[in-house]
This record gives sequence, C-alpha cells and structure tokens, in this order.
Amino acid sequence: MIDEKVLTISIAAYNVEKTLDQLMQSIVNTDCMDDLEVLIINDGSKDNTEEIGKKYQSQYPDSIQLITKSNGGHGSTINKGIELATGRYFKAIDGDDWFNPKSLKVVVDRLKGTHVDLVVTDFEDHYADGNVKLRDDYKVLESGKVSSFDNVCDNLPRLLYHEVIFRTELLKEHHILLDEHCFYVDSEYVFYPLPFIITIVYMASPLYCYRLGDASQSMSPESMQKNIRQHEKVNLNVAKYYEEHKEELCTSRRNYLLMYVSRLNARTYEILFSFPCKKEYRDAVDEYEEALKSISPESYAATTSRAINIYRKNSAFYPLVWLWLRIKRKTKNLGI
Repeated sequence: MIDEKVLTISIAAYNVEKTLDQLMQSIVNTDCMDDLEVLIINDGSKDNTEEIGKKYQSQYPDSIQLITKSNGGHGSTINKGIELATGRYFKAIDGDDWFNPKSLKVVVDRLKGTHVDLVVTDFEDHYADGNVKLRDDYKVLESGKVSSFDNVCDNLPRLLYHEVIFRTELLKEHHILLDEHCFYVDSEYVFYPLPFIITIVYMASPLYCYRLGDASQSMSPESMQKNIRQHEKVNLNVAKYYEEHKEELCTSRRNYLLMYVSRLNARTYEILFSFPCKKEYRDAVDEYEEALKSISPESYAATTSRAINIYRKNSAFYPLVWLWLRIKRKTKNLGI
C-alpha cells in the first residue's frame, strides 16, 4: 500500500520556461519529496514548459506528474489539480513563483500532525528590483494553535491566494470549481471554500515567494485595465456565491465573507476610476453598480468607500470622485 502524500502542490504552468526550473528546484531541494505530490499542469504552453516538466517527472516519478491539457486559463489548472489531487492537503502555486525551500520542509513536517480544514502561512513579495517584503498577516493567531474559524474570523484580514492551504477532501466534497478562460480567479479559489471551513491553523513560515514587478503579469496596472471585464465577472460571481450561502452562516462568518466581497469590490472601483475621466468610463461604473446591486444588494450596501458613496448620491460628482481617487492612488502608491 502506498502511503498517503501529505501535500499536493498544483502548479499552474503556462509558458513558464524561464521560471519553472526555479520553482521546481525550490521543491526538490527540500528533503521531503516522499511526502509531496507535485502536479505540473501544463496549460497548452507553446514554449519549452512541457519539456521541463518531463525532465522533473522522469527524475521523480513517484512524486511528480506532468499533465498536459489544452489551454483553459488559470482556473482550469486549479480545477484539474483538485480533480487529480490525492494528498491530504492542497496548495496551488503559479509557475512564475516559487517556494522558500526551508519553509516548505517546515510546513510539510507540521502538516503531518495537523488535522484542520485550512492552513494559513506567511509569504514574501519579491520585487523586480530585488526588494523583498514579508507578509505576515496572521499574527493575531498563535502559530500552531488550532482554532475554530467562526471564533477567530472577526479578527482575520482578507485571505489571499498565496497564504492558503486547504484540506483536499473539503475542496472535492464541495465541488469547488473556478471559472475558466478568465483572470483573477484566485479570489474564487480562496472564497468558495470559506462557507465550509470549520478549523484553521496558522503556521508562521514564509512559504510562498510571489514575483512582482513584471508588466506582463495579470496584476500589473495595464493588465488590470485591459481585463476589467474579467475582474468584474469574478467579483460578481463571488457576490452571487455569498448570496447563495449567507443564510447557512453564523453572524461572524457572514460578516467576514461580506467584508471579503466588499474588499474585492473596492479594488474593482479603483480600476474603474483609473480610466480617463470620460462619459464612456462613467457609464462602465454605472453598469457595474447596477449589476452588483441586482446580484447582491447586501454586497452593494457594504461598500465602505466614501468616494463611491458620494458618487452614488449624485453621479454629477463623477469628475470630483475621479480626481479624489486619483490623488488617493498616488498617495498610497497603488500603481493604478
């Protein structure tokens, strides 16, 4: 009988020949390969991604699998990863990012004796200029202590893609399925399991190394403007999902999920107001407003932005709100 793998790592790999070796080296140099199932989901790459994946699969046939599929987008790679995963826990990572090898070893060892629905870890932002920023958002939790999600979610920040490790069976049992051919589905990936999380534990290790500063990335200002409709689509999907599940939730969890939706919407408004101050872009704001209000009046009402609420009272204030948010973006160096 083959022992159960502790952790499945699902790699979203699309045209990542320049970065996949760095990611794979951060995994194989950890002295914990026997505990890992690594799924390289080659999403129809047109470069040498598949060949690199084959190399590692041949070197570690008991731990690494290359899965080549037609292009379906980021969400499709995670969907395939969840479908094929056999490890007790599931971690998604993008093929242009990598792990801290020491932290990966520490986390895997801790996971062996852990039985929770959600694990959160620290991560690091790695900028193109060489700067590194530690993101340790969960100091409110005692590292290693298992908590009830309902009891602690009032004090939690918005969970991020880079921080979460889910119990695999929870993802399978609740048929977590993300949009395909769409950017920004990391929000769906984090949000959709939240109504079902019972227990959570924080592991204070900077596991995920997130690459920033590349203008070609989907999170660059240029890409977010170009793909604003996909941003809207994901946020409206999340708002709809909230409406479908909110009656099942206790007050603290319901408030947490509503906060999550509100934060996503705030980012969407920042992008919508980053376009030139023209009627066509004001119309785009109004279209999104109507769609959100129709899908989830509660999410619509939860908007905390003073600027947006002023605009809602009188759309004639659009130029002033546009200027206000433009100054705010520059002050906070949001990049949009």
